[in-house]
Amino acid sequence: MDQVVTNVPNVVCLSSIFSTDRILIHSSFIDNLLKFARPVIWSRAVLEDSFPKSQEYSKYFEPISASHSIPYWLTLLRHFGDYIRDHKGLSASRQSHWRLRQAQVSALAERVLRSSARLFAALHADNWVDQGLEAAVLRYGQSLQALKRFEQEKPASVIAMGPFKPAQMSIVAAAKQLDIPTIAYITSWDNITTKTGLVFRYDGYIVWSEQMKRELQEFYPASRTRPVYVVGAPQYDIFKQERYAQTREEFFRSNDLDPSRRLVVYCLGSPNIIREDHGALQFVERVYGSEDLSDIQVIVRPHPGFFENGYTELDKIRSRFPGVMIQSPHRHWQKAAFQGEESIVEWVNTLRYADVVVNLASTISVDAAVCDKPVVNLDFDPQPGAPNQQLVKDINHKWNHFKPVAESGGVWMAENMDDVVAGVKKYLDHPELHRDGREWIVKYVCERVDGSSGKRMAEAIADMMGKKTCKP
Repeated sequence: MDQVVTNVPNVVCLSSIFSTDRILIHSSFIDNLLKFARPVIWSRAVLEDSFPKSQEYSKYFEPISASHSIPYWLTLLRHFGDYIRDHKGLSASRQSHWRLRQAQVSALAERVLRSSARLFAALHADNWVDQGLEAAVLRYGQSLQALKRFEQEKPASVIAMGPFKPAQMSIVAAAKQLDIPTIAYITSWDNITTKTGLVFRYDGYIVWSEQMKRELQEFYPASRTRPVYVVGAPQYDIFKQERYAQTREEFFRSNDLDPSRRLVVYCLGSPNIIREDHGALQFVERVYGSEDLSDIQVIVRPHPGFFENGYTELDKIRSRFPGVMIQSPHRHWQKAAFQGEESIVEWVNTLRYADVVVNLASTISVDAAVCDKPVVNLDFDPQPGAPNQQLVKDINHKWNHFKPVAESGGVWMAENMDDVVAGVKKYLDHPELHRDGREWIVKYVCERVDGSSGKRMAEAIADMMGKKTCKP
């Protein structure tokens, strides 16, 4: 490792989701941050038994307190600001989600807020409301615990790696009270168009791609006067690290599979949105009932951030099709969603040795494209009765982040399960099909995947810390 400079300032990194934890643990980000700063990482990952406590970097981690949050009335005010932006029509994703899901389940207060927001949007009062919200959160939403820590330790910068999360907003408010520079890392490619709004005007921003930069500056005009760094997608650096690679034989044997047979990976999204496990069962039934696919093996991969009990059909697959490998997240974490080295090795090699990946409008489509693996994407709701059919159609053809991917020519859009099977067969025979489209997806979403995004992320922080002009 490069020589680490002594007497360097602290940089506080706020991480409250497994996708940012894996950047901190598994990319070169910390290595490069150590060249000019000492990282102080607040994360729930250290609560997990699988957290690598013997790893050199573990000394920089400490649990993030559950007490960091903002008052409920400020949450309502935040939502009011979100609804004003929604009425401006920037996010087709949020408009669709409200119409098809939230409107039916939201409390009366939320529905009244959204209706009232229409007038403010018509009056172009969004900027005024945003400024008032920021001032209110700074005054009433700051974490007193974080404020005390920052007063004592005086970090040089605070990096919000989940800036849309209320817990991180309260910590950032404390930093801003003390004029500590703050930097927002936009966690994922869909966050700007699907999440609740950014409350603060940060001193700088880090994004994956030029497309994310355009969205950031469109949704948050104040960011146009601040540095915005395009660094690539640090979470994909691991695909360029040989230390996580297994041989084909090692991977297949570890999953009780035959390395001489082809592999289809069926990936599931959040069980809280669409019940994709029904599709996994239907697909497995087709595979095991088809002579054309008799040589195929199947891995079903649930979302790594959710407990398996949200997927009711997985036990049916286990009992009826014992040859199917289900990569249960429970093997890797119990308290907080976390991806240790064992989980990373599983993820990297699953994509490395997949012949075809099946999913429904999830980021795994990008994972597969990064590894040049053909993708079959469901354009229908596989749950019996199809209660979310219109939502699926909207995600694929209206939602800001996924519409370009679905219509890129880089994925096979399946209208029903017969079409899924047909797409799998076609890709098994012609894996080169739609390769140009997959390359476009990687460029559009990630800008570049070269194993150095973590390094560029650290360099962006160094650059911002050296820029006195990036202060508000």
